[in-house]
Parts: sequence; structure tokens; C-alpha cells
Amino acid sequence: MKHSIQLPKIDPLPCECSVSLSQFRILVWNCRGIVGGTRRRALVDLIRQEKPRILFLSETLCSEKQLETLRIRIGFDNCLGMASSESSPGVALLWMNDMPVNIQTYSARHIDVTIGAQGSPEEWRLSGIYGYARTGDRGRTWELMRRLARQSSLPWLLVGDFNEILANSEKVGGAPRRLAQMQAFREALMDCALLDMGYSGSPFTWADHQTKERLDRSLWSVGLRNLFPRSSTTHLHPSTSDHSPLLVEICVNPSPSMRKKRIFRFEQFWATHPECEDVIKGSWGRIVSGNPVNQAIGKIKHTCSALNAWQKPTFMFKQAEMRAVRSRLVLALAEHSSHGIVRSITHQLKWQIPVWWRHYWRRSQQILQVHERILTLLRP
Repeated sequence: MKHSIQLPKIDPLPCECSVSLSQFRILVWNCRGIVGGTRRRALVDLIRQEKPRILFLSETLCSEKQLETLRIRIGFDNCLGMASSESSPGVALLWMNDMPVNIQTYSARHIDVTIGAQGSPEEWRLSGIYGYARTGDRGRTWELMRRLARQSSLPWLLVGDFNEILANSEKVGGAPRRLAQMQAFREALMDCALLDMGYSGSPFTWADHQTKERLDRSLWSVGLRNLFPRSSTTHLHPSTSDHSPLLVEICVNPSPSMRKKRIFRFEQFWATHPECEDVIKGSWGRIVSGNPVNQAIGKIKHTCSALNAWQKPTFMFKQAEMRAVRSRLVLALAEHSSHGIVRSITHQLKWQIPVWWRHYWRRSQQILQVHERILTLLRP
């Protein structure tokens, strides 16, 4: 029996959008179960860092109630989800109220929506898909794609885990893929008039202890490419799932940055540094004129400014150092390096970083998630 959860759907016509529909982000991830604390925290950190307005998850492995709890936890306004069942591990689409999403069709393996005012020239189509994993069932994925293609002529973006590659160049390790399997996928793309969107980042989106493959991808029609010519897909760094998340940036024109001005936030790990207390005492002790309320506000502003000025030279160079080590680790993964090299870099991550800095990365899940995955790959 199939189960679904759908929050009240918004009407896009009167929506006062605070985000331009010509420039926003979509996060796509086969999370391999989103109930566990580690993966849920990893998703929260991804959303904070990348700020997507739409999220498509596959293999959620959770119930309707758990999907609703997740929606609230990660701060999205709407959710359409197919709960985990015998026929599928579950898929879900989440979006913000400023995205004029109109649900079209859904099943245990896909969710299809349109975005934009209905009937307008800017209206287009987004579909998330989770392909069948068993070789003998993959023909059902290609038939699902063809059915979706016949339903609409709108510009189309199709994203997800297809559980197949287009060429053996998208694979490292293990036995070569049979030509007939890849050809069936290619023919489905041709029948649907879809093109591979391309990517930046690692060439692979899935890995186990001996094989790496590009199973997750974004496909678009010529119409969507013409509508959003500057759009791109990035394979993000490996996380707690064996699949890498995809970040699809929908963009008409290039922009130097989509990020808003950073809001000041006190990081817990700052308090572990011996200088932090002195910075707070010194800035809070400054004399501020006015009534008690204005004095308190002024002291808070002075303290925030002092902490921000202090933490940049104190911690930023360590952040650059950590990112350099992280880049070496990701490169070693992409190049299928020996276990000895990977162990050496992992050892550097674990033991050459000060305790207070490891506390930060444990919170943000940006290094230790990769470390955790490496240990899984190396486990006999």
C-alpha cells in the first residue's frame, strides 16, 4: 500500500516571492535513510550552507510522521512524500512558500511538479525520480521516464538517482557494465529529448568499498536550457550516505554570489579558546550612554563586533588548513587512491587538528562526515 503526505498546496499567482524565480537552488540527495541523527544533521548543515529552496530526497526510509517531523526540523514550508514501503524506500519533495509549485503526478518512484504561474511563458517542469536498483527492473525506470515525457511539453528538468550509467567512463572498479544496459538508458534519454546537464566536482556520485559510479544526475530539455542558460549542477562532497548530494543552480544570468549577508552567530567552539573570555569581558565593559535598554543593545553590538573581528584571524587560517586537508581527501577518493594514502590523510584529520577545532567540525559535519565514510569504506 502506498502512503503519501501532502501539506496544503500554495497558489502561485498571489505569492509574493522574496526569491527570484530566475535564480535559486535545488538540492537532490539519495540520503539512504534520513531518520538517523547523523544523516539528519548532515542534511541540516547542507541546507544551512547551500540554502536550497527546493529539496528532493530518495530512499528516505521513513514514515509519514517522520517526514513531517523532518520538514519542521529543516525549516521547509511544504512537503509531498511517499513513505517507505515494499515497492520503494520512499521519495519526498520539499519546498518553500516563495516557490510557486504545482503538483502534477507522483508515485512510489517519482514526484512531478510545475514551477511558475500556470500558463505563463516562464512556467517549467521539475521531476524527481528514484530508479529501480535491480538490473532486471531498470526497464521500468525508462518506461516511467517516457510516460512523464508524454504528459507535458513544458521545459523540463529531471533529477535523481537513476541507478545506471551512460558509459563505462562513468565507472571505476568492479566489472564493466554491459553495453545493452547503458544503451537502454541512452535510448530513454533520446525518446524523452533530454540532455545531460553536466557537472562540476567529483566525477562519481556513489561509491562502495571497491566501486565508484555516477548514478545520480540532472537532465534537462532544450527548452529549459534556453530558459535558464546559466544553470549548473555541482556534485557536492561525500557525506554520510554512499551517494553524494547534487546541487542544481537555476540561473538565467551569472551572479557573483547567491548568498545573503552573513548573520552574526556565536559558535560554541569559540568558548574553548583561552582568549574568548577576555574578548567578551573587554567589549562588554565598554561604557555606553543612554537608558538601560539602549545600553544593553549597545553592549551586545560591541561584543558581537569584537568577537567577529577576533575570530577571523584566530580561526579562519585554521579553516583554510582544514579545507586543504579535506581537498586532499576528496581527491584521493576521486582518484581511487590506495588505502594507505587514505588512511594517512584520515589520520591527519583526526590527530593533527586541535581539540577545539575538531569540536567545530563535529558540529558542522563538514570534515568528520567524510572521515566517517572513509572508515566505512576501509572497514573489512
